Order: sequence, then C-alpha cells, then structure tokens
Amino acid sequence: MTDIRKITPEEVAAAVAELNHQLKTAGGGTLGRIDCSPENLEQGLARLVLSLIELLRRLLERQAVLRMEGGSLDDAKVDACLADQAALDALNARNQRHATTDKVDSTPTFDIGGKRIEGYATLAQLDAAIAAARHRA
Repeated sequence: MTDIRKITPEEVAAAVAELNHQLKTAGGGTLGRIDCSPENLEQGLARLVLSLIELLRRLLERQAVLRMEGGSLDDAKVDACLADQAALDALNARNQRHATTDKVDSTPTFDIGGKRIEGYATLAQLDAAIAAARHRA
C-alpha cells in the first residue's frame, strides 16, 4: 500500500489558480457577462451551460489527478470501482431508462426548439440551432 501524501494549502491554492487561468483562457481572456435580453437569453443560457460543463469536466479531471498524486486514489481503488458489478448495473440501468424514455442514443444530445442535435456540436452550430428555433417560434 502506498503512503498517502498530504496536499498542502499552497498546492490547493495553485490548483485553484490554475483552474481560474484555464477558465479565463477558455472564455477568451475575460469572464464575460451574459446578455439577458429576450433576443439573447437562449444563446446566453446555452453558453452558460456549456461553460459549466467544461468547468466541471476540468475540475473533476484535476481532482482525480490530485487524488492520484496524493495517493488517495490508487490502482486498487480504481479497479474496485470498476469491479463493482452492482454499481455498474445500476448506472447502466439508469442510462438505459433515460435512453428509452428520452430516445437518447448518443452523447451529447441537445434538444433545441424541438430539433435534436446528437454528438459533437460546435458553439457556432448550437448558436445557429438556437437562432433557428427562435425564428420558428
């Protein structure tokens, strides 16, 4: 068993600073405001959701790296999670239930104004879909 390395406050502060830097870089250097006028509300909301998804992805990735570096997430724990058949079955059942109910068979899947976008989509494609849905409404 490996020794668990303590993560210092300085390392936590450095990780937070790095996440802030990555967020600013992803946002074009500044954390912009969302224009909540009726014309731009849907686009602003879509950008916010996509930004939050990216933030969570980076945060979880960073947390996993820190846990591995700190020794609290070792190969045995990862293997134990993957070997927990009951948990995997429950996760698969939940995913299947949503896939059947919502007829979702790929990720990501976006329903925008009654039109479905499946798989990877750029922000420009999502903006265009939102604009088209607003035009149809």
